[in-house]
Amino acid sequence: MITMLDIAKRTNSDTTIGLVEEVVDYAPELTVFPMRNPLAGTTYKATRRLSLPQGGFRNPGEGATPGSSTYEQFVAQCFFLDYQLELDEAKASADDGSLGDLLTQETSGALMQMGLNIGQQIYYGTTADAKGFIGFSAMVDSGMVVDAGGDGNDCTSAWLVWFDHQGVELVPGGGMLPGLTHTGRWPTQQITDGNGKKMMAHVNNLRGWLGLAMNHTRALGRIHSIDRAASKPLTDKLGAELKAKFPVFMRNSGSLRWLMNSSHAGLTLQESRSAIGAVAADGGGHAAYAPEPSSLAGIPIIYTDSIANDEAAL
Repeated sequence: MITMLDIAKRTNSDTTIGLVEEVVDYAPELTVFPMRNPLAGTTYKATRRLSLPQGGFRNPGEGATPGSSTYEQFVAQCFFLDYQLELDEAKASADDGSLGDLLTQETSGALMQMGLNIGQQIYYGTTADAKGFIGFSAMVDSGMVVDAGGDGNDCTSAWLVWFDHQGVELVPGGGMLPGLTHTGRWPTQQITDGNGKKMMAHVNNLRGWLGLAMNHTRALGRIHSIDRAASKPLTDKLGAELKAKFPVFMRNSGSLRWLMNSSHAGLTLQESRSAIGAVAADGGGHAAYAPEPSSLAGIPIIYTDSIANDEAAL
């Protein structure tokens, strides 16, 4: 819970500056991933066609071998998120409001933290939170990976994703849209402190059912073991190699996106392009440093802090 020291740190703050947000991690996944209509429950079944009916040319008077499609069915599941919020009414009334409404800021803070947690869950799955959905690291097919060649425990990955309801999407459940909600107000109720004594507090929570689905087995690809320290950068060659593993219809869809962090993967891609030694615009023959990459293999890049720089090389 918020302490009286926290309240003191908010009191008489400059109203022009307002609340300075030092938590700068950027997790855009909730805003860029497609999200289907909410499930009435928490699971759904989907079907993949694995092969087409076989046939071909034949000579007159000869028969042809009949064939049929083959299918498989799979299940996607949602998991429950819950962020409990409590604020002692005495502490709430002690805040002078110079930084704005405390309850509103606590709600927005919980929403920011939820976004950061979901971002990490998408890539690292049960390694990030064992009670949540599996992530990209466990979902990606072994034929959809490219090795950048790094070693050690200071590596990172770049992910290529087909954002589509038949590809990769977030799945809200429990009939909630967008799957995450709160009461909209902070009711006052009696709670118990750490010593079992009672007090009145403002309470709320942010909650919802959410899952991650990879409906097509080739909708996700990974360049792993990108290692700046070992001079194993992300390069245009590696990007083209992974892109070539995706079906042509996905490559032509306009719905492919790269997901990577800027501090490691994006930087090494920028450094690899700078090494080409482009001539500066002034014509003086000086090597120009390449601009921050906005695309790779013709596909836009989305930067996120949810992908770590301390992955173990694979």
